[in-house]
Amino acid sequence: GIRPGEITHMLLRPSREIKGHYGDGSGGSIAQWLSLRLNAAHAACTTRPYSRWQDGETPPDAVRRLVELSTIETYVTRGPDDAKYWEGHNATEVTIETARGTFTKMQPKLTVMAEAELIEKFVANVAPQAGETVAREVAGMALRLEELPRASVLLERVYG
Repeated sequence: GIRPGEITHMLLRPSREIKGHYGDGSGGSIAQWLSLRLNAAHAACTTRPYSRWQDGETPPDAVRRLVELSTIETYVTRGPDDAKYWEGHNATEVTIETARGTFTKMQPKLTVMAEAELIEKFVANVAPQAGETVAREVAGMALRLEELPRASVLLERVYG
């Protein structure tokens, strides 16, 4: 595999043009959440920034280095006629350059999970933090989001 320290450039080619994607993640938790460069750098370093977004913590040095080495070249593409973006079409291409060569990967179609699979994946990710009972309760609440007085009820149930 490619080690993060070997990377000399990352070219990110998203199929959707979203203004917030172009930043480096500085400026708070929402900027970190939206930054395509920051998220690609975290992916290359196999770090999970999700819990740190809320606090706006500074990313590790290896991640910050890759953010600086990343550029974005937006292209607009249509998916296959039978696949819309929100149904799993996510045509994003990543090219990584190293001294050993250039590597490009594109994932044109995401697997759309059935509701039961999605719930089990959610529970597996939330249960270590909140316990399985709370994870399943929050999953059920999320499926009935329109019935809740406000969306923050989900976070309140997890974090107290």
